[in-house]
Amino acid sequence: MKPKNIQTATKLSPLSLGAIAALSLNSQAAVFANGGFDNYTGGGNNIDINTLTPSTWVGTGAAQHKTAAPGLTAQAGGFYFGLFLNGDGTTGSGISQGFDTAIGQAYEITYYLAKQNTSPNPTLSIDVFDGSGFLGANLGTDTITIDWAQDTWVQQTMLFTADSTTTTLRFLEIGNSVGSDPFIDTVVLTAVSVPEPSSLALLGSALVFGLAHRRRNHR
Repeated sequence: MKPKNIQTATKLSPLSLGAIAALSLNSQAAVFANGGFDNYTGGGNNIDINTLTPSTWVGTGAAQHKTAAPGLTAQAGGFYFGLFLNGDGTTGSGISQGFDTAIGQAYEITYYLAKQNTSPNPTLSIDVFDGSGFLGANLGTDTITIDWAQDTWVQQTMLFTADSTTTTLRFLEIGNSVGSDPFIDTVVLTAVSVPEPSSLALLGSALVFGLAHRRRNHR
């Protein structure tokens, strides 16, 4: 008699299932307060962000609120944000926003960058400050030159750990000539939980136990 073709499945014990659950990233993502630049009253093309409500973002320099540049549509929704150098070609413009954080909590900020189809490569400084302004400790800085294809949104990621209950994010244009116009859209903040070392050890033990149990059953 030919043996039946039996397929076996390895069942994880409740211990290993619990360890895997402990290792899953407990994260909560939400669009920044008006992180898509869509929820403004009276918003239009080339409007100063400081004249719009709600005032979730604060603009400095020649920052403006944009709808569309030639060849570029919003990454999501109908609006995105443009930063423009002032007329002297050296003074950068920027936007910033303060937001609530938990001390010791790790966070991830994601956002999209693009450049106007007629501009050279603009450079931005993306900074995270401890507190509600720029006088606190700098928790992280990314300097990014938009040197990829024009009219193309590319997602960027930044990680930091909060030192206070309030943190400030700032986008600041810092380089190149007049006409170097960077654009920002879909700014998202995510609180990320990293597993404790004890959880990693627990998962390792559970996996070893599961493999040993499987070998015994196949002898």
